[in-house]
Amino acid sequence: MKRITVCMLAFTFLFLSVVLGGCGGPKEVTDKEITLSYGDGQTVNGIYTGTLEKGAPNGNGKFVVSGDDDWTYTGEFSEGRMGSNGQLDKFPVELELNGATCKGIYSGASVDGIPDGKGNFTFYQGDNEVSFEGTFSKKQITGLGNIKNFKITLKFQENDYEGIYNGEMTDGKLTGNGTFNYEKDDSYLKYDGQWGDGQIVGIGNLDTDSFIVHFPNSDREGPYKGELLDGIPSGQGEFSTINSEGNRYTYTGEWADGVWNGSGKQVFENPDFYIRVGNFKDGEFSPTVAQWFTAIGTGGGGAYTLTEKNENFLNTHEELFTSGSQDGVEEFINSDFTYQKYSKNPRSFDGSLIKVPNLTVFQISEYEGYYLGMDLATMILANDYNNNIYYIFMLGRAEDVYNGSTITACMLPLEYSTYEGTYGNKIWSIYGAGVYVSK
Repeated sequence: MKRITVCMLAFTFLFLSVVLGGCGGPKEVTDKEITLSYGDGQTVNGIYTGTLEKGAPNGNGKFVVSGDDDWTYTGEFSEGRMGSNGQLDKFPVELELNGATCKGIYSGASVDGIPDGKGNFTFYQGDNEVSFEGTFSKKQITGLGNIKNFKITLKFQENDYEGIYNGEMTDGKLTGNGTFNYEKDDSYLKYDGQWGDGQIVGIGNLDTDSFIVHFPNSDREGPYKGELLDGIPSGQGEFSTINSEGNRYTYTGEWADGVWNGSGKQVFENPDFYIRVGNFKDGEFSPTVAQWFTAIGTGGGGAYTLTEKNENFLNTHEELFTSGSQDGVEEFINSDFTYQKYSKNPRSFDGSLIKVPNLTVFQISEYEGYYLGMDLATMILANDYNNNIYYIFMLGRAEDVYNGSTITACMLPLEYSTYEGTYGNKIWSIYGAGVYVSK
C-alpha cells in the first residue's frame, strides 16, 4: 500500500512539472493567429511564426498581416509587441514630404513596429510612382535621403512649373542636390544643381526656352542655357533674344548679377551686324580698343581680321586712338608707305602707323553710342588723287570734317580688302584704325 502511494505521488509531481513548465516556457509556433501591439498602442491581427513565451510572442519571429493592406514584420518581439530591432515590408504609413502628407508603403528598419532607421518609402501621385530612400526616426523622415520621380510645382521668375524632381532631400524637404524637368508642348525648363526648402538656391545649371534677363534699361526674354547662382545667371551662359529694333542675337560668355559681365561674344542673325567679342559690363559691350576694332572688322560679311602685330599695337598704345591728339604719334609712322607698296604686301606695314595727306572725303557718318568713354564713333570713306580708296574707322568725332573736305589722315593700316559699292560692285580699299584726321 505504501509503495503504491509513493508511486502515485511521484507521477503526480512529474505531470504537474510538465504541464506547468509547458505553459510558462518558450514554445515554437507556426502560422498562429494572434493580436499584436505596436507603435503608440495600436493593435493588429495577423499570422505569427516564431517563439511564444507565456502565450505571447517573445524573441525572433515573423508576423504577416493580410487584408486591404498586406504587410510583414520580421525581427524581435517582446512581451507581445514588435521589438526594437526589426524589418517592415510594405507597411502602410503616412509621411510628410516637402510639406505635403503622402500615403504609401514603407520597407526597412523599424523600432516598436514603426519606421525607424534606413528604409524605402513608395507612394503614388496619380499614376506617378514615387520612391524615397533614406533614414527615418519615429515615423518621420530625418537626415539626408534621395527621392525619385517626385512631382512638384516650382515657382521660378513668377511662373509656376509643374515637373519632376529627382535628387536629395533633407529632413523631408527638397534640400541638397537635385534635378528638375518640366516639359509641355514646345516649352521646357530643366535644372540641375542645389536646392533649399524646395527652391533653387546655390550653384546650378539651367536650360529653358523662356528666361527673362533684367538689363539696366529693359527686360529681354528668350532661351537661356548656363550656370546659375541663387536662381540668377552667374558664370558661363548662353542667351538668345530680340532687341528693341527687332534684331535677333545670341550672347555666349560670362555672367554676373544676372546680366553679361566679363568676357563674351554677341552674334546677330543678320550678317551685316558686327560680331562683338571681348569685355561686357552690365549687359553692354565694353571693349578694349583692340576688341572694338576687331568687332568693326566683322561687319558686312567681314572686311578684315586683326593680325597679331596690329592687335598688340592697339593694346599697347590705346591712348593714341582715344585721345584725338597728334602728340607722340610721329615716332610710330612708317614713312616708307605708299598705296602701291601696301596693296602689294600689307603685312609689311603691320604694327606701324601711316600718314596720308590730301585725301578727299566722299562719305562720312557718325554713330551714336558709348565707345570707350566717347559718345560716338566715325566712319570715313576718302580717296587720293589716283582714286585709291581709304576706309577709316575712328573713335570719337572728326571735327569740321564733311563730305568734300580735304584731310590728312593718320591711321594703323589693318587690311587691303573690298567693300560693296552703291551698285553692288566690289571696291578695293585700305582699311585703317584712325588715330586722327585734320584739315
